[in-house]
Amino acid sequence: MRPRDRSLFRPALSLLGVCLCAPLLACPAKQPQAEAEVEAEAEAKTKGGEGGEAEGAKPKAKAEGFSQLEGVQALTLPAGPRSSAASLAASDGGVWLSWMSEAGEAPALMVAKGTPAAEGGLSWSEPETVAAGPGLIVDWLNVPAVVESSAGTLIVAWAQLNDATDASKGYGLRLSAREDGGGYVDAWDPLEDLGGSKGPEAGFPAFVVTGEVVRLFWLDGADRAPEELGGKGDEGAMQLRTMLLDAEGKRGAPARVVDPRVSDCSPISAQLIGSRPYVAYRDRSDEELRDIAVVEPGKAPKIVAEDGWKVEGCSSNGPAVAPATTGSMHVAWFAAPEGKREVRLAIGSASQGFDEPIVASLGRPIGHPTLVGFEGGQAEVSWIEVDEKEKLLARLLTRRVRTDGELGPTFVVSEIGVGPAWGTPQNIRLGDQLLWVFTNPGNGNVDTELAGYLAPAPPKP
Repeated sequence: MRPRDRSLFRPALSLLGVCLCAPLLACPAKQPQAEAEVEAEAEAKTKGGEGGEAEGAKPKAKAEGFSQLEGVQALTLPAGPRSSAASLAASDGGVWLSWMSEAGEAPALMVAKGTPAAEGGLSWSEPETVAAGPGLIVDWLNVPAVVESSAGTLIVAWAQLNDATDASKGYGLRLSAREDGGGYVDAWDPLEDLGGSKGPEAGFPAFVVTGEVVRLFWLDGADRAPEELGGKGDEGAMQLRTMLLDAEGKRGAPARVVDPRVSDCSPISAQLIGSRPYVAYRDRSDEELRDIAVVEPGKAPKIVAEDGWKVEGCSSNGPAVAPATTGSMHVAWFAAPEGKREVRLAIGSASQGFDEPIVASLGRPIGHPTLVGFEGGQAEVSWIEVDEKEKLLARLLTRRVRTDGELGPTFVVSEIGVGPAWGTPQNIRLGDQLLWVFTNPGNGNVDTELAGYLAPAPPKP
């Protein structure tokens, strides 16, 4: 029997007193290994004089030190207290922001559009409710995704309980599209053609626009459904799946499996590389090695680097991907072999392979990297890092990487409260500016709230 990952999902179902995982999985009360256990292990090795890393890629040496990014502007976001799980998507002349709100009687998935304001910053439209109800999943990892199609239609994907009154029936992915005037079509399951979600869990959606169509990627546990429902039970695995939608958010083709065995609860990242859709994700070998892979649907996956990081539990850190030069890409990810935590970068392609990874982080990274591409193939990588001395102080850091792997100086975007609710920061380019949105956990305060910052892109190295 294969061991399962421990899921980390938190339901919006306090009245039922349940912890939302796959029905037969145990929900850990602690942070996942990528944060709590690895940090303790790394500190123990440091005190004991141990060092080194597991067999695998040997990243180049990293630079040290950081300074404050100039011109950073704190934004007033349309999301208020008890907001979390942000997602961003480019829009004609602006940006879409989605988030989960727990300010009302039931959780709600909200969206608003931001456009550049004459006085600087962003001006936001009135928030719209995509979906609401006790079955919505409010989680710091399994966050909704948004995208604007070539027709200008906003499409939204999120995780939701199959039965809001019975968490043991698992949860699946739901999709909806914005209608003219602001309404949203009834939510539907991407596996409807198979009779709906049969597995214990699905989510972690990511979109990429490919011409006139939209491609959706997500993680799906249908393979782990009981045998009487068409699954393999305990022998099944979390799978990476994809399907095509038309420009109005309607089904364009049936769902299919891209990779039959992946890490259960690591967010994924999708981008158009040249004219081809790619997704970066955390793979899962039979030996529990969690290397990062990239794949174009219909092709064989390509491992970016062999880190040698073995994770028996569930790694919450997913990769990020951005275009570099024609046909190549930047990939950023977190790894902690032998307790040595690093945010790593590599440049290459699925067909030609990837260069030796370099290290972007400075010393105590939590990870959760993001990437934004620029003309000429450069990219901006951002991640969360804990202060070397103050364990309750974390920072959102950013730096530029060139196509030859040369790194620019490291800048601080903002300080962040320490806690697992921060999830993965969201980052998008708006002209010559960069927008960051993240959940500020407030050092354990349950009333999380989104924070947003806008700044001129750092200079090229």
